[in-house]
Amino acid sequence: MRKKIFITLLFTLLLLQPTYPQGDKDLYYRGLRAAQRGQIYFSFMYFDIILKEFPESKFFEGALFAVGEYYLLASDYSDAKKKFMQFIERYPKSKATIFAFVYLLKIAEVEGKENRVLDYKKNIVTFRQISLLFRDSQQINYESALSKNYKAIYFIDRVEIYIDEKSFTEIPF
Repeated sequence: MRKKIFITLLFTLLLLQPTYPQGDKDLYYRGLRAAQRGQIYFSFMYFDIILKEFPESKFFEGALFAVGEYYLLASDYSDAKKKFMQFIERYPKSKATIFAFVYLLKIAEVEGKENRVLDYKKNIVTFRQISLLFRDSQQINYESALSKNYKAIYFIDRVEIYIDEKSFTEIPF
């Protein structure tokens, strides 16, 4: 009888262990598909597993930004701030870094932290060395794993930020 209980318990524990059929790649693409279907919570779960179980994954960058986006959508500013700060520290040259700064700027505005607002604006304005020789503007585009489209347009006197083709913010120089 004890042997049957032990085997049943062992079998149950093995079933409860998380399994990742194809590892980080499978999780990432499942997260993408869930986001495309509008199942943001399921998408978050897949990306969060990547962050916890696969810290060296090539999909970590996209998953980290998406988890920050999810926390922001849930109005969890504290966790969103942590994820975007982690993103900036780990991927300072990513196209998405400017948009992490934009989100941190908005969180600082909501929290009424004017000194941080000024710092983030400066980081956004100076994010890339922009050359406008022979053109009116320069653009940075990024599509996140949560299927959001980001665009930053640098003009001679301002930066305009768009999320899903809607104006999000404008920062004059």
